[in-house]
Parts: sequence; C-alpha cells; structure tokens
Amino acid sequence: MNARAAEGEAFEFDAILPIADAVLYEGYVLYPYRASSQKNRVRWTFGGVYPRTYSHAQTGNDQCEVGTECLVRGADARLVITARFLELGNGAAELGADAATPRSFRVDFGPLAALSNTAVQREYSAGRLHAELAVRVTRLSTELFRVRVTLSNESNCPALERAHALPETLVAAHLLLAVNAGEFISQLDPPAALAEHARACEQRGLWPVLAGPEGSTDRVLASPIILYDYPRIAPESSADCCDGTEIDEILLLRVLTLSDTEKQELRTGEPRARAILARAEALSAEELLRLHGRLEKPERAIRVGERVVLRPKARADIFDIALVGRTATVRSVERDFEDRVHLSVTVDDDPGADLGELGLPGHRFYFFLDEIERTNEGAQP
Repeated sequence: MNARAAEGEAFEFDAILPIADAVLYEGYVLYPYRASSQKNRVRWTFGGVYPRTYSHAQTGNDQCEVGTECLVRGADARLVITARFLELGNGAAELGADAATPRSFRVDFGPLAALSNTAVQREYSAGRLHAELAVRVTRLSTELFRVRVTLSNESNCPALERAHALPETLVAAHLLLAVNAGEFISQLDPPAALAEHARACEQRGLWPVLAGPEGSTDRVLASPIILYDYPRIAPESSADCCDGTEIDEILLLRVLTLSDTEKQELRTGEPRARAILARAEALSAEELLRLHGRLEKPERAIRVGERVVLRPKARADIFDIALVGRTATVRSVERDFEDRVHLSVTVDDDPGADLGELGLPGHRFYFFLDEIERTNEGAQP
C-alpha cells in the first residue's frame, strides 16, 4: 500500500507504517495462499471491530468497539490519531480478486490541555462503513495526562451471520497516535514514579507500544497483537507473507513447492497472494540465503552468575509481559537442537529463586541473547 495514497494518511506516521502494515495484513491470507484452501475460507486477521447491531445480536462475542489508554507527558502536547483497518468487498468471506481495501482516517484533536477532562468524538463514513473515534483526556498532574481512545463501529448491519457482517466490519483495526511537544510513557517499562499510573491504564483489545526510531517517544502503535516497544520488521524480510510472526524463509520455500495448478490459482486470485508468488519465484539463491537469518556475536561472553535486566520480545505468554524490566541472574547458558543460544535465569525478587537455582520448574526462565540487557554489576560469587 502506498502510505500517502491511503485516505487521511499523513507523513507523521511514515516511519512506523511498515510495522503497522504487518499488523494490518497479519493473517489476511495464509499459506498456501489460494482461495480454495480451507484456512482461507475464514478470515484470520486480528482486531475485527464488528457492527454494533450485529455484535449485540451475538451477545457481544464479536466486539463492536476497541480501545486503549496511555500516558502522555507535556502540558503543550498536541494529539493526532489515525485509525486504520481493512474494508472487505461484498461477500468477501473468501478471497476474491478485489477482496479488501485499506482504509484510514486521521483526526487532529489539538492540545491535550484544551481536551483535559472532556470527551470528544469524531465520525467516519464511507459507503457502508460508519465508525466513531472518541477521546477522553484526564489530567493527572500539571504535565501528565491519561489519554483514553475508543474506536467503535456504528454501521447499521442487520446480518446475523458473521460472513455477512464482514463487509461492514473494521478488519484488522489498529490506531496510530502522535504527539508534538510531548512524550508518551512506555506501558511496558514506565519510570518508577509513573508505574502505578501505567498499571491503571485499561487496554480493551488494543495494546500501545512506543514506535519509530529506538528511543523516540512521540509515536505509539496501539495494536490488537501484543508487541514490544519499538517493534521492527527483520532486515532479512524482503517479502510480505501476511504473517509477520512467521519465518519468511519457510513460507517462501513452501510457495515454491506448490503444484503448477495451485500456482495458477494464485495468479488469478487475490492480489497480495499473487505478489507473494511473484516474489518467491523471483528470489535468487543469495536472497534466499539471507532469509536464513544472521548470527550476531555479543560484545563479551555471558557468564553464569551475571546479573541482567530482562527485555523479552516474544510476548508468548503472561510471563513475558510480567518480567519486563526485572533484574535476573544467569544460571546457565544452553543451546537447543536448532543451535540457538538460550540463557536460563532466576528472577532476583522471586521468593522462590532458591528453587530456581536447584533447577526446579516454575522458577527458571529462558531468554534469547537479544532479550537481556547487561548491567554494570558483576557475577555473583
């Protein structure tokens, strides 16, 4: 998608659009990427926001609104929000030649100070789709604000079946937030003085993370997929496989093994599926080798007993979220059957850390090298 071509798009989010597009198309079409495949007859995208009338008829199982809360520091901060989603074509429960169109709408809400302790709504209408973006700003101190954002689907949809409601659904909905003359506070690793305020923020189907260049604090991606701060597309990933959490190498090699009949179905099907096939067939041996990843040599060897700070990236379970920023001690350095290096650690403030030292389950945790941060402390004796 041409970032500037999407309706309502603005340059302030250019730097984070690659990762936002990965969210937008995550699960949109899955290997083997053909419409006749059983898995592609049901939409697997994350973050569907369904018409309110349909949602209520389904007792709310399919949500009609999502939202996020985050902290912003800066009395002069000005808030801009872009909502992004896919609109499916009529009856596009299955993949078609023109199955989805990226949509977005941008709202400049103005200075936070002027919004303080108020609620503001902005409406979006295009064809069958009717959405509302609502913002409520609460002033917590002279310089600190809590921003609550809600995206709702107000489309009038009488359908009772999910497949018939999809054309009026905000598919893969997510939010991009920006502030000028202010800064967002990380929800994953807030300053100690703001940790309680961060814990009080309520996330309703969207999770806010800092986005953009490492260390910047003026952009946030609120995603239906839990990410870490400053998420990146791997530099080896030269092809969009509609599965940003997968391994491009495996997917592209599998595409090359499809039969001629299957490939022909792709060539006459959904445009993104056609593009995946074209990229796979155009890859050189050297480009495929680059997809295999890279091995980065650490600055110095990790020693057993060394203290580290945990920065988990996988977000595979609740522990990966709960352990962010915690100090731990390395108990062993291990390799798995794929020759990947793992650090086995015990968390320093875990009351059962002594059980972890004995190797008992539940008190030892495993992380990759790029998920730890060295401290200036030496190894324990």
